[in-house]
Amino acid sequence: MRASHVCYGMGESWLARSVSGPGANYGLTFGSLKNSSPKFAWPPNCTTIRDIIESMNIATKRLRSGFEMPVLGMGTWMMGGDYHYDPNNDDEADITAIRAAIEMGITHIDTAERYAERHAEELVGQAIKGYDRTKLFIVSKVSPEHLRYEDVIASAKESLERLQTEYLDLYLVHIPNPEIPIEETMRAMDVLLAKGLVKNIGVSNFTIERPEEAQSHTKNRIVANQLHLNLIFREPERKGLLEYCQKNDVMFVAWRPVQKGLLAKRERDQDLGRDVREVRQNPCADSNQLVDFSAQRGYSIENEKHRAYKRESWGCWMGNG
Repeated sequence: MRASHVCYGMGESWLARSVSGPGANYGLTFGSLKNSSPKFAWPPNCTTIRDIIESMNIATKRLRSGFEMPVLGMGTWMMGGDYHYDPNNDDEADITAIRAAIEMGITHIDTAERYAERHAEELVGQAIKGYDRTKLFIVSKVSPEHLRYEDVIASAKESLERLQTEYLDLYLVHIPNPEIPIEETMRAMDVLLAKGLVKNIGVSNFTIERPEEAQSHTKNRIVANQLHLNLIFREPERKGLLEYCQKNDVMFVAWRPVQKGLLAKRERDQDLGRDVREVRQNPCADSNQLVDFSAQRGYSIENEKHRAYKRESWGCWMGNG
């Protein structure tokens, strides 16, 4: 697999890297990437994801276009509910998790209007109160049913209200909708950028043809594409999406990297492929090493949302994806 522009996720959150050159190393940790990826801004004395978290100094990755985002981030899928609002949800636990993540150095928070019927955005808005907004990287997504021109603009403004912020650092089309012309959607995205309501735009769950079409209808750069990718589910890799992102200077955002925890459980080794067993055969291997190994191959990392405030869990897995 050739090196690519990749975003790695913790929870439904993202760890970004861009590797230029002929290929990537496939070791157990990020350490060997220091030599193969001189453009990667690693914190001093850090060779693993856990090291980065504990250093309290989250690196960033810059594309050739100038777009830059934090290496690690936290997602909010399943906070406040799933696609439906859960009235029994422990909102305080979610808010505490987000705030603890920020205190530990995480600045990239990913959410969507679709999550918990918009309630996840409200939780993020409450959690980020009191923090320096200029030091945060907030991402949200517009739902597929809201991709008409007026709906995109209305959705963005409503998301900003729920998040209690004046702008989004990145705004994504959550899922393509073939019933609505992408030209109409991108025209609205251009307006949002022109008004300063969003700083960058991207897409999610788009195959190669779709981002190309979307890009053809906007004068601005599509800087990111979010897709399902991990050691088990590798369809985007097989279909050339990683290579496409590399060639077109697009950040690849991989979600559900440990497949709802499956890739972090030893008792399920018999269900996993050779790549995972290579790590498991190492007597010192743990979830942190599997995460690092996965990231070496262009995959993302997730941790349980309610463990986000536990420092020792950050290097392992943090999400429900």
